Amino acid sequence: RLRAPAPPSWRSNHSNSQKHSRWFTRVRGSNKSPTHTAAVTMPNVTQEPPTTFSAACPPGQIVVLKVGTSSLVNPEQQRFNLSALARIVETVKRLHSMGHYPIVVTSGAVGVGCHRLGLAQKPSKLAQKQALAAVGQVHLMKYYEDFLNTVGLTCAQVLVTLDNLAVRGQYLNVWN
Repeated sequence: RLRAPAPPSWRSNHSNSQKHSRWFTRVRGSNKSPTHTAAVTMPNVTQEPPTTFSAACPPGQIVVLKVGTSSLVNPEQQRFNLSALARIVETVKRLHSMGHYPIVVTSGAVGVGCHRLGLAQKPSKLAQKQALAAVGQVHLMKYYEDFLNTVGLTCAQVLVTLDNLAVRGQYLNVWN
């Protein structure tokens, strides 16, 4: 079993970025989206991911990529952007081939739920958002699984709450 350091205190005087900086290195991608989409196969991705990371970090680093809803879903039309997902998967593949351990933290389940159910706008009520997230999460993970399989990588899902990180025993289970 791996031994993980205890999570930082939630009442710390440090900012969130300082609290987590010893575990996670942030890599930001481009916000630009190509105009074409893929149907079944992943499109040929020509845009290069950030290269400054590889020079700064030795292999074997855990790299967390945070993918926000706006990176995957067009907010006006609630349409899922498969090309953006393809770029994210290419970045994950490159990080993995450089010897890193990429972890993708993704949002977008509500947006994908809207897309799957044909809704033009995201609802404002929490119960409706939760229902859309339940529909969208299944499809979002299927998209990730299909795209990662095309580049020879395996996909897994871990659902984590704040308690899972604040209680040491639960934190160690997440870490392992």
